Amino acid sequence: ERLESASKQHSRQLQNDVAVQQSMAENKSSAVQKKELLLERLETYEKESKNLLSEEQSLSRKLEEFNLKRQTLLVEISNKKTMSDQIEASEKEIDLMLVQEIRWKKELGELKTLPGRSEEIQSAYKEYQDLRSEYGKSSTLMSDFYKINEEKTAIEKTIAIEKLKLESQISNKWNRIKTDLQPLVDSIPTLLHEINLANTTLQSLETAIGKREHLLDKANAMSEEVIILQISNKTLMAQMSDSRNRFDMINHAEATCPLCLQSISDGNKHHIRDGLQREGKTSKSEYESNLKKIQTLTGKKRDLITKNELEQTNLVQKKTETEKLKFDLMNQLGKSEDSSIELSSIKLNVAQMEEELNSEQFYSEELKQLKTLDLKLKKLEDTEKKHSLLESRLEQLSPYLELHVQLQGSKDRLISVTQSIEDTKSIREARQSQTKNWKLELVRIEEMITKEGDLSQKINLIQSKIKEVKGQSLNTVTMREQTRYQIEEIYKAEEDIKLIDIEILKTNEEIQLYEELASAFGRNGIQALMIERAVPMLEDIAKELLARLSDNKMTIKLELKEGRTDRATGLPSEELNITISDEQGTRSYETFSGGETFRIDFAIRIAMSKLLASRSGSPLPILFIDEGFGSQDTMGQERLIEVIQSISEDFEKIIVITHIDSMKENFNQQIEISKTESGSIFTLQ
Repeated sequence: ERLESASKQHSRQLQNDVAVQQSMAENKSSAVQKKELLLERLETYEKESKNLLSEEQSLSRKLEEFNLKRQTLLVEISNKKTMSDQIEASEKEIDLMLVQEIRWKKELGELKTLPGRSEEIQSAYKEYQDLRSEYGKSSTLMSDFYKINEEKTAIEKTIAIEKLKLESQISNKWNRIKTDLQPLVDSIPTLLHEINLANTTLQSLETAIGKREHLLDKANAMSEEVIILQISNKTLMAQMSDSRNRFDMINHAEATCPLCLQSISDGNKHHIRDGLQREGKTSKSEYESNLKKIQTLTGKKRDLITKNELEQTNLVQKKTETEKLKFDLMNQLGKSEDSSIELSSIKLNVAQMEEELNSEQFYSEELKQLKTLDLKLKKLEDTEKKHSLLESRLEQLSPYLELHVQLQGSKDRLISVTQSIEDTKSIREARQSQTKNWKLELVRIEEMITKEGDLSQKINLIQSKIKEVKGQSLNTVTMREQTRYQIEEIYKAEEDIKLIDIEILKTNEEIQLYEELASAFGRNGIQALMIERAVPMLEDIAKELLARLSDNKMTIKLELKEGRTDRATGLPSEELNITISDEQGTRSYETFSGGETFRIDFAIRIAMSKLLASRSGSPLPILFIDEGFGSQDTMGQERLIEVIQSISEDFEKIIVITHIDSMKENFNQQIEISKTESGSIFTLQ
């Protein structure tokens, strides 16, 4: 019956375990159902992140273009002043040509006064002719001077534009370093500190969770103590019942002594009644004291388990939150370390660009051309001064040229003066045409300045947009990493569900096995047949083992008796009557102490195991002995060890399950079971 009851109890316990595991699987399945939605959300975040990155790169290119335009505009503004000066100088030259024309026209009216100044006119005319020839050569040199100046200006403009372009690229890279990369690199020590704090917190939480498991061991110890108290009360109840029966027998008028069959006197009856009453009161007091202890221990155990479950839940939740925080910090650290690598690369690139900008190799050919042009201009500096002096002197002598022409003949002079006026006019018109072109170029520059005047506003707008896009990109990346973390948790849940399903399948198989065992160990099972045929052998083996366990103080007798009639079959059942004898005589099983009952049970069960081994013709594979040693004193434990060692040849393996450390030392091979966060683990020693 005990085996049948134990099988049914194990079956019910395993069914409860299956229900708990199915509940856990259903809870995890509800989270797994969100996987497709999270995968779609992750894909959306990745696309959005790529789009924002593309938009940021596009805005950065626009910003670089606008910066280049602004630098070009600054160069054009500088050229505007130079061109304005050239226009002013050209207009002054045109005014001088107009004055010269007026003078030549005035000369025509003075032709009649020329004969008296013939010698003066001839001398001045000769000087004018010499200077005129020299002035022609000087004009050619001045034309070269202007061309060289224009070529120099064009080269300087090209160098300035390229220099500004390179400086703009350097500035953009420094801005990226200051605004994007350097803050991320500077955050690495902080992130490492926060990760260390998270690791410390995780270690503390794991330690606290381990302490919670010790509380469970304490609760189990309370359960064992309650069981011992219940067994003790059961014994006390049997003792009180036996005392009551003897008390009732003494109170009977014809009470006789069971040994000598003589009547008991009233004095002896009184003496026996007093002893039985004292014994009953003592047993009752101990029984009630045990009940109070059981209630107290049960309440403490319940409070301990409730408190432990609440604190365990809080600790696990904090651990999960800390692990998530650590995961986010590790992602940020990865980005910062990538930024550190990129920062070194960009700084190296900037250093190379700055070195190129400051080196002599930057537009070396153009600089050589500028040096050559400067040398040519330096050579022509004296020519410019001499040309100015020649112009001034020719201007002074020009009236004599007209007077000389007039002196040679009014007709020839008229032709000469007219030709001079036309030549001057031609030069003046050419200079006016050039001045007009300069003014058109000046208008173009002013239009460009007006058109591109809001470049700073556009640049500020693009910079604001870039900052906004970076903020959106950071938020998107954060959401993407959170979604990725949730998906990884779902994958873990799926693996857990698979493991739970496997455990449920194994548990169901065990349930089926225990149900079959319960049926087999029932009254109509194999036990009836086994007991009937094996009682004599079972009694001999059990008697030998019990004698060894009790130092020959206890013996056992097994008898088959007719039991109650089965209602279904109408046949009487067979019952096994177990009689135990010790130094006090033969008495019922329930009157023995907890340690004595364990020895009796141990002897009977080992006898049954040996009987099975002998009938199978070979040693049984495994014998499990689960607990029970705590009810034995040191001597009792040593005798149990001796019996276990004496039957070792009847079994291939004997597995002893105990929490008593002193018992472990008697076995060479040990399996230590430990509870962890992910489940129980075992180690071989």
